[in-house]
Amino acid sequence: MAGDYERGRVDQTLSEHASHLARINGSIDRFADEVHELTLGIQRLADAADADRSTVKVTAEALEKAETARRDKSEQGWTPFQRGFAVIGGLAAVIGTVIAVLALTAH
Repeated sequence: MAGDYERGRVDQTLSEHASHLARINGSIDRFADEVHELTLGIQRLADAADADRSTVKVTAEALEKAETARRDKSEQGWTPFQRGFAVIGGLAAVIGTVIAVLALTAH
């Protein structure tokens, strides 16, 4: 009878330990799932950061090309039309000045 009591007590203790270990295993499984979700979240953030860096680089290169093109265009020489118009304007100014001087000295 004492042996049955001891065996019953040992069985009860083993059952309690098994129950406790099952709860611990469940907690560990939930913890592992959370760690996995965090790892995935960190990977998504890293991927997004890589994409942002790539976008910034491409945008900066495009802006630099646009600025270079704008600068090259503004530093470009006069077109033949612009040169001709400037010559005609200059000649008109000279002729106008000559006529004005002649008109003033003729009186």
